[in-house]
Amino acid sequence: MSEVIDDLVSRYAEDAAFLWLLRRRAADAPDYALADLAEADERLAAHLEALQVSGAAAWRHCMLELASGTHGAAFVAAVLALEGCDALRLEAVLAAVEAAPGEIASVVSALGWVDPCCLRSVVADMLSSRSALRQEIALAACAMHGRDPGLASGWLKAASPAVRARALRVAGQLGKTGCLDDVRAALTHPGSASADSECQFWAAWSAVLLGARGAEADALFDAALVLDSRRARGLTLALQAMDPKHGADALKRVPADTRHERTLVEASGIVGLPDNVPWMIAHMRDRRFARIAGEAFALVTGVDLVESKLAGAHPADFAPGPNDDPRDDDVAMDRDDGLPWPDVERIDRWWQDNGGRFRRGTRYFMGGLVAQEHCLAVLGEGRQRQRALAANYLCLLAPGTPLFDTRACARVQQKALAARQ
Repeated sequence: MSEVIDDLVSRYAEDAAFLWLLRRRAADAPDYALADLAEADERLAAHLEALQVSGAAAWRHCMLELASGTHGAAFVAAVLALEGCDALRLEAVLAAVEAAPGEIASVVSALGWVDPCCLRSVVADMLSSRSALRQEIALAACAMHGRDPGLASGWLKAASPAVRARALRVAGQLGKTGCLDDVRAALTHPGSASADSECQFWAAWSAVLLGARGAEADALFDAALVLDSRRARGLTLALQAMDPKHGADALKRVPADTRHERTLVEASGIVGLPDNVPWMIAHMRDRRFARIAGEAFALVTGVDLVESKLAGAHPADFAPGPNDDPRDDDVAMDRDDGLPWPDVERIDRWWQDNGGRFRRGTRYFMGGLVAQEHCLAVLGEGRQRQRALAANYLCLLAPGTPLFDTRACARVQQKALAARQ
């Protein structure tokens, strides 16, 4: 019987790590709303609870998963250590992550997952640590729980580029307008270019969130073009901060090649001009861009393709993502998974019937003008990508507003939204 129980605990440890990976994907999924994220959280929480009551056996299997390099294992182990107030176990997790820094996101997520009461001394100890990685994790935890780690005390000028980049990011997340001069200084005098691409990006990103426009928005746009890993986040915020004409001019700086064609389709929805809808509809006829062009159309018009019966059938010969052919080197996942295929003819007719109510040259977001009440409605009812855009707009409309974290635990988000009503 004990072997059966041990196997069951092992499965829970493995499944919990996998559920965290699914939950991380769901946080940015185009077809997930807050209610869907809450369901994903409940499944993950149930597995974590089962592990918590399994005691030493659960910890042993979690550490085995972590040692084997299972993605998400650091999240599970860190949650167990934090919720159990076990400093030795947390030290073991942090030591493992320091040896494999690629798992830092897992630990950061764990510190955001647990109740703040589990972090009373943990974050303070990590901030005072000599380890740059621990300092970075602690700064991220402060941002997720809405706490100022003392940015004015020197974090924005930290010697470690990784710590400095995280501190610059936190300034924007927390809406610390008092730090704007220091953030601008980091953007103007970045230090060594080889080590500071992340610092440059986050300085520009936070400067824009904190109310800077013009040169800072252009700097963010250009930094995003250079830094592939931040491209979507950077271009999105930069285009949201720019007026539509400025955004259209900035897009002319995007290299004119097939690698960047998708970027232009995505950007058309963020710029938000109804003038570009016919161009979007034309791109719906190209299966490479059909679904993302449909999403751009929805961002402007606010039309749900599925509910409005403007979605089409999945192409019978379309095979997204990796396949089972060992000779096929394409292992990229389908970036548009979850988006409906547009019915181009129906959408074209819809636009002919309804396009007249959209004013040319005016930015629209989800069918309405960019205004606080409208953005709050999208934040509460929209899909995850739409909600992230709404959160950005709320900061841009009122610099100093903390950035609403649409990737946070659903229970935390629901509580925060209820407080705004």
